[in-house]
Amino acid sequence: MPMLVSVKQKIFNYMLDRLNQNTKGVVFDGNYMFRFFQQPSQKTQDFHIIQKDGEKYDYQTQRIVPVVEMPSAEITFMERNMRTDFELEYYIAIRVENTDGTENIKFDSECDEYQALLETVSWLKENRNDSLGDGLLLFKTQEPQKVNVFKYNAHYYQVVALSINATYTRGNGRSGDHAKWYMNLATEEEPSGNDHWLDTIRVVEITGKNDHDTTASDGGEQKRDILSRTWRAEIHVNFDADRAVDLLLLNESEAVGDERIKYKLRKDFVNDWTKEVYVISTNVEYENNAPVRIAFTVERAN
Repeated sequence: MPMLVSVKQKIFNYMLDRLNQNTKGVVFDGNYMFRFFQQPSQKTQDFHIIQKDGEKYDYQTQRIVPVVEMPSAEITFMERNMRTDFELEYYIAIRVENTDGTENIKFDSECDEYQALLETVSWLKENRNDSLGDGLLLFKTQEPQKVNVFKYNAHYYQVVALSINATYTRGNGRSGDHAKWYMNLATEEEPSGNDHWLDTIRVVEITGKNDHDTTASDGGEQKRDILSRTWRAEIHVNFDADRAVDLLLLNESEAVGDERIKYKLRKDFVNDWTKEVYVISTNVEYENNAPVRIAFTVERAN
């Protein structure tokens, strides 16, 4: 029987591998076990990394950053793709060096270990999903949080918490992030690149069919036939004044210019396509202390 591995362990292994793809040469390793305890007489908190007697782990002989998986929440959905949501937290112990020649112990946010962690967080925020074995992993990552300072073997460590909301589904599924949308004037070049990219929040494609009654005039079983097919999309985006396509949408919302402007809408997904469309309605949300968003509906032009 093959070795069984829990989904949480697969995610932990994935995150550990991702941490070790940093450009600083920093090595992260886990899953160590931390044990925290108070030192009332010294008014400090210490922690031990539990180890076997008479043996030394790598972190004692070379500079390795230990990573620990903390207790987490799990929500399981009764779906065939085995969807499971996790609230994950990892503790990462970064050694603090005394570099200013005084007794002051200061955490250096420019140290290689912390910079390597920030590289990983930046990658997770930028990509937001990846394959994981036979499934798909989606993640929302928070900035690292400093938990506390602890002492171990005469060295001080800044313990940093990395919190991640993750979703795992089995099979060759997709998320909305996989679909890339671009739009440009129909008279211009094929939409592509940042100027034409739509920073979508939500897209709903709606297809309908127009039919008519073909039932014989003398009665009998009712019959219908298809006359045509309709298509439209409801698209919600974040507004960015540096993107040309967003300025075009702003003009549409303000009823500026020709109302018959035709656009090219491009979708990169499982089936890539480009359609010529009209913008038939727009709604702009101006909410205090929140990003401006534009919701618009397009219909096929021909």
